[in-house]
Amino acid sequence: MPQRPPTPSFEDLLDSARTHALHLELRDVYTVGEEREVYDASLRDGSVPADNSEHWSGWLPLVERTVARGVTVRRAQIVCEPVTDYIRSLQARCDDCPGPRGRGRTAKSGGRCTTFPSRTSRGPSLPRTRTSSAS
Repeated sequence: MPQRPPTPSFEDLLDSARTHALHLELRDVYTVGEEREVYDASLRDGSVPADNSEHWSGWLPLVERTVARGVTVRRAQIVCEPVTDYIRSLQARCDDCPGPRGRGRTAKSGGRCTTFPSRTSRGPSLPRTRTSSAS
C-alpha cells in the first residue's frame, strides 16, 4: 500500500503561498489545547494576550513575513448565530473580525479576517459543527 506524504505544517503552507492564502473556518468551536488558557481567560474576564506575548510569537511573525512577500493573507469564518463562546473569544483577539473587544493582531500583522453568518452564505450547504463549549 502506498504511503501518504506527510501533512505540511501551517507554516510550510504559508511559506509556499505565492499570491494568496485563505484560511476558511467552518466550525463554531475548535478544540485546540494550546488555546485553552487564553480561551478560559477571555471568558472569565475578557483578557486578551498582549501583542508581545508567547501566544502570538509564532503567528504574528509568520503572517508579517508572508505579507511582506506580497501574499494576501485572509481568514474567513462562517459562523452560526448567536455565536459560541469560542467564536467570541477568537473575535476578541482580532479587531478585523466583528466582535465587541477586538484588538487587531491579525490586522496589525497585515492579514484580514471576515466573518459571515451562516444564514447569509450562498451556494451549497456547508458542513457545520456546533457544541456548547470548547474542550
